Amino acid sequence: MAQVQPANIEVYYEKSNFFRVIHADGIFGGPTPSGNMHVAFFSQRSPLPKKSSLNIGSDGSSTETVTDTKTGVFREIEVDVMMDLNTSLAFHIWFSQHLSVLRKQLGMSDQDWSNHIGILNAAAAT
Repeated sequence: MAQVQPANIEVYYEKSNFFRVIHADGIFGGPTPSGNMHVAFFSQRSPLPKKSSLNIGSDGSSTETVTDTKTGVFREIEVDVMMDLNTSLAFHIWFSQHLSVLRKQLGMSDQDWSNHIGILNAAAAT
């Protein structure tokens, strides 16, 4: 007769040497040619100046003038996550469940939730 496996297995978590907390303003990605899901999380901000000029007055006061900068929005890719189909589905289920909890914590009505999703869908379509 086959031995019965334990019904309870302890799982331990350990942070890798590359672990860090990041802020995400958005995501970019999609399916890869090899059948994985690629999700890149980014933060965004105004571009930093490439060059500035610092004018120091005779009284010791200073005035800085930006002389070379980019325009637009700078998106810094913080982390890129590659997942197979099973992990992508598990993430989808987990994330949906936690969004429901957050929605309840925030006290969002069905109408507010639908409106919020509609706004985000419209923004994503542009």
